[in-house]
Amino acid sequence: GERLYLSPGQIELSQVRGGQRRHTLEFINSSKHAQTVELKVTDDGDREITDVMIQPTTFVLAPNSRRRIPFSM
Repeated sequence: GERLYLSPGQIELSQVRGGQRRHTLEFINSSKHAQTVELKVTDDGDREITDVMIQPTTFVLAPNSRRRIPFSM
């Protein structure tokens, strides 16, 4: 089947001193087909957060591969 995994599933970022400002997402495509991934950072209310820098926001993940995407605020 089409299986795309994301780790971690949820992240908490903070602008408070000492808070986490950088993180990395890992995407794993365990299917036999390429998967297109589109990223958008939202809060708990599904409102887009524009203070977070993440590149690329769209990419294709080859079958049976993984990719790490760094982001920061």
